[in-house]
Amino acid sequence: MVKLNAWLLLLAILLFETSSRTKASIAIPQSADAFVDTIGVNTHLSYPNSCYNNHWETFAKFLIESGIRHIRDSLRDGPQYYYDRHNYLGRNGIKGVFLTDNPSRPADLIRNYPQKVPDIFEAYEGVNEYDLKGLSNWVEITRNWTQFLWENHNSSFPVYAPSLTSLSAYEALGDVSKWVDYVNMHNYYGTYNPVKGWGPQTQYGFTGTIDYFKNLTLLQGGYSKPIITTETGWQTLPAHVIYWVPEIIQARYTLRSLVLQYMRGISKTYLYEMCDDGEFFGLLRYNSTDNIDSPSPKPVYRALKGMIQVLSENPKLAIFGLKELSFELRTNETKNANLQKLWLQKSNGNKYLLIWQEVFSYNNGIMSFSPVSVNLNVSMEISRVSKYTFDLDGNMSNESLSFSSNVTFLASDTMSIIEIVPKESSPITPKVSNSILIPQQSKNIQPGKSIRESSSNSLFTFTYLVLLLIFAFVGFQ
Repeated sequence: MVKLNAWLLLLAILLFETSSRTKASIAIPQSADAFVDTIGVNTHLSYPNSCYNNHWETFAKFLIESGIRHIRDSLRDGPQYYYDRHNYLGRNGIKGVFLTDNPSRPADLIRNYPQKVPDIFEAYEGVNEYDLKGLSNWVEITRNWTQFLWENHNSSFPVYAPSLTSLSAYEALGDVSKWVDYVNMHNYYGTYNPVKGWGPQTQYGFTGTIDYFKNLTLLQGGYSKPIITTETGWQTLPAHVIYWVPEIIQARYTLRSLVLQYMRGISKTYLYEMCDDGEFFGLLRYNSTDNIDSPSPKPVYRALKGMIQVLSENPKLAIFGLKELSFELRTNETKNANLQKLWLQKSNGNKYLLIWQEVFSYNNGIMSFSPVSVNLNVSMEISRVSKYTFDLDGNMSNESLSFSSNVTFLASDTMSIIEIVPKESSPITPKVSNSILIPQQSKNIQPGKSIRESSSNSLFTFTYLVLLLIFAFVGFQ
């Protein structure tokens, strides 16, 4: 009995020591503005019966005020107002990729298109989802057109690969890396969040997850090409589609997916789309049947606009030093596999922690999750801490958080942004990067995530050994 009690006491001490240890993580926050610059949205300025045409001024105002800097539209031969409107958006700070929706555009039009829309043009894209055309020779058409586009484009601008919709389509089309600068994915999730999926398991991952879609692009270009998502999103009107989510879930999933994409090294993510247009993916509500009411913001528009406002640099600085950050993050839960986080930084030194629970938030009803209490400690002198959150209408609000050596807040399945403003007298930590570009993909390190954990294990190890010897001796008496 003495021996058993001794070992039980030793086990209790070990558990106490382990639970009381403080682990310090080291992260390299990425440029907040560089993250904002990965966000884009699809538009259809050529559609006659749409908010883009019927309410051009209102649409343009919403787009410019959103802070979104990139759009995706079609490479079309006029009319002149089509060029004029794109150039207007370009003069207001927006750039555009133009997809060749018809694989019969003449070479001169392709080559000279940047001169037709000089204020906005930034990239070409191959044909859109041609595997859904129902043509037996779609692979031949797509490969031939991809080569034709590459050989006739203005080489001052990059070319995005054609978009596809399924594993079988990627396998059929094969490698097109010699004709493109970026590989392309369209990742739609139905009612699911980006990490859940619906299965089955494949060699590319669990079907329907963000990593599955990303891995499919390996078939287009291996590891040699960066990745673009030119369409992703969630539908919001139940009367018209099978797989839909409420507007508030669209807002939650969209913000979370943009960060998850960035964390996985996706160069840009174009949401589908700016206005409801019969498919109800829009950031703006619009009834294209009666065309009476002007477009109006959904929660996703308000939330996205708010997030961009918090994280954008104005004026934008091209280069600044990204500082190494040491932090400790604890929660009141023993299992936190669903807690996701990303560290960002502005040129003035302000740090931003984007944090949320990555969970399946809708299953024939909005699901309820208990928020996780998070305790955060950072190795810097702090002037103030603020928390930005989003309500059910997507409206952003902020509150000041009290702090001493640490700060405590709640994290739910709605993204929170924790802004940490350092004191001017804070010590400058070592500079580890001078570039705001998204780092190259890595199997082990993701932008803004922890890259090293350290703890004072030597003292604990010594203590354990001493206790082990003592209690082993006592146990044998």
